[in-house]
Amino acid sequence: MNGPYRPVPFDPEAPMVYQPHAGNGSFGRIQPGPEAYWKNEGDYLPELVNKFDQLPIKIQTIAKQVLADSLQQWADKVTFHSAQVYSPERFFKDEMLAQSNYRLIPNYRLWFIFSFPEMRVQEYCFEMSFDKLGQVLKIDFPRFFLHLEQTLHHYELAQRLALNYVKAQRYKPGLFDVEFQYSEDSGRLNWKFYYLQNEVDTPERNQKWIRIIIVDSLMPLVIYDQELRASWGKTPVRVEGGTVVSETIRHGKKVQVVRFTNTVKDGIDPGEG
Repeated sequence: MNGPYRPVPFDPEAPMVYQPHAGNGSFGRIQPGPEAYWKNEGDYLPELVNKFDQLPIKIQTIAKQVLADSLQQWADKVTFHSAQVYSPERFFKDEMLAQSNYRLIPNYRLWFIFSFPEMRVQEYCFEMSFDKLGQVLKIDFPRFFLHLEQTLHHYELAQRLALNYVKAQRYKPGLFDVEFQYSEDSGRLNWKFYYLQNEVDTPERNQKWIRIIIVDSLMPLVIYDQELRASWGKTPVRVEGGTVVSETIRHGKKVQVVRFTNTVKDGIDPGEG
């Protein structure tokens, strides 16, 4: 969603989708049961892969075929971002709770970035996951080119439906952001519109009340209406005495991982008080 770390401010007159890689998500690590607490934490963390050609040839081949079916002549609009490789069999045989927690753990979790500025897409990061046999477990992207093409070409229709609905509900019609919402049921990307309803701005924090409207432009109709409250702290983080270890994007916001050391601030020892 449109936040303080968006590289280019959102322009309602020229809306662009910006949904970057959002970190590890729910599969950052595998949640073990109580029997596994004594095991090495590293057993539950995936291996990070930053180059596509470092993945097994079979996974590369299947991923390329899936993307070719989805994108066809737009294949050059997608680039590889990263992958996570899991080895759940290392402890699942002794972990009944981990196996019964209703989470499907992939062996290979790939992230790709779709960028097509001419069609209002600055960046849309999506997941493609596989099991060890190479079966596709999940993909947050249309499997058929026709579905993708229809979504991109129907923006004006979707925007008009959303705006008419907002006016009919007497919501404020100020467009704040636009994104995609993937539907597993239809296998399509739907347009997701954010309309700013209220804002409270203080020196320490900015709060916004936003109306989310999702439109299926192929049906066509509004399929979702919900209010969201977003809040951002404005006080800068002090990194004196700390070293920035890494930087990532989490939930659409830039996050720095910092290693701190104890320092004396304003004449007060950290151990006092």
